[in-house]
Amino acid sequence: YEIKECDWSSDVCSSDLASLEKFTIEQLVAVDASSIVLKSLLEQPKNFVAREAGVTVVQAVVEKFGAQCVSAFFQTVQVVLQLVGDKKSGSVRELSEKVSVALFKAVPASVVPVYVTKFLIEGDDAAFASLSRWQTKVCALKILSAAAEKAPREIEAMMTTLVPVLSDMMWDTRKQVQTQSADTLEDICDSIDNIDLEPFIPSMVEAIQKPRSEERRVGKECRSRWSPY
Repeated sequence: YEIKECDWSSDVCSSDLASLEKFTIEQLVAVDASSIVLKSLLEQPKNFVAREAGVTVVQAVVEKFGAQCVSAFFQTVQVVLQLVGDKKSGSVRELSEKVSVALFKAVPASVVPVYVTKFLIEGDDAAFASLSRWQTKVCALKILSAAAEKAPREIEAMMTTLVPVLSDMMWDTRKQVQTQSADTLEDICDSIDNIDLEPFIPSMVEAIQKPRSEERRVGKECRSRWSPY
């Protein structure tokens, strides 16, 4: 099984992709699927057909094996997320976003903190890094919103890390990132298991967006909810 020797013609290795149906997860890992995908994604920067083929391989495997393939493809998650901002191909961007979401859906709730830390927050190649393209940031923000729904207790435990990150992103130069980061901040705050805070969340988000105009109103809300005076 030598898909990594494919010449990435216009057929996009359709016969090789079809042959995935015959493989078990053990066989898939045995052929070092991660190196196949990394070769197609990282070593073909001027060939969008190759990049699209690589993401298509990931998609085919995730659809067939689901959570079983997560460990085998963990090192490709970051690469596919960055391809959501592919400069030259709309089809690569669209497919990479779809596959990034599918990969996250396959991640167990207990692994969500590792996913968020490793692929979204930490490192120069993380999705939230300053040099990531805006499409990658928006996709990653949507995934973080999904993470809050999938693993609320795990996300709640990460609030002290996540809130400063999202607060900074609300001042991104791209309007799309600003808007999605505000929505995502509300979503992760909803994971907090404290009903007394729920009415305060929208005001907090708005205060970060417009600190001067909202400072007094938020202060009044705090006093009215928690102060006896």
